Amino acid sequence: MDIEDVPGLAEAKLEERRWPHLRERIRTSRESEALVRTLEGHTANVTGVAVTPDGRFAVSASRDNTLKVWELSTGHAVVTLRTHVSLECCTVIPDGKTFLAGDSAGALHILDWRPPEPRGP
Repeated sequence: MDIEDVPGLAEAKLEERRWPHLRERIRTSRESEALVRTLEGHTANVTGVAVTPDGRFAVSASRDNTLKVWELSTGHAVVTLRTHVSLECCTVIPDGKTFLAGDSAGALHILDWRPPEPRGP
């Protein structure tokens, strides 16, 4: 085994065990200069993404049985809703405070969430 193989094997083992971990990301020359940030935190495929009308938050559905609300200015997940089955899609109601997610068992999950007030300058 080469030393270059160790980080990949370690990350694969952490993901296999679903242990939370930080992963260093280094921008490569292949990435677009327009890339602002990459949001990471789901442990399986992301199946849907929607953005609130004010552009402050995004919601993502995943096959890891979670719906996450992300603050786009920081890239942090601010809320995680755990379900018992894989989530397949999501959307934001125009009020920007209600999220809907459909799951693989045919159920609809409704998250009524009040975002924090915007911080002043």
